[in-house]
Amino acid sequence: MAILDAIPPGEWDEERAFSYESALGLLAQVISRHSRLLMEAQEGPEPDQGRVDLLLRRQAEFVHRQRTLSPGDPERVASVSRECVRVLRDLQPPTGEG
Repeated sequence: MAILDAIPPGEWDEERAFSYESALGLLAQVISRHSRLLMEAQEGPEPDQGRVDLLLRRQAEFVHRQRTLSPGDPERVASVSRECVRVLRDLQPPTGEG
């Protein structure tokens, strides 16, 4: 099934397309940020295995959201976008760090 098959005829518009693409972009940023944090948690002589496990689980959750997000569900698209913005804010390194 094509992604656009999930949208009833006449309901696809520029705003819905933008919202959906934005949500996918935010999901990609969250997944990428988790990858960087995973790399950092695995560095050094004693990796933080608890943090690695947590980050892997959370990253898998966002990959699942990315794969299952449908442009035919604008409420979920909006919800995922809000969640991603919150998560990216929470994962932001403290000021002055990389």
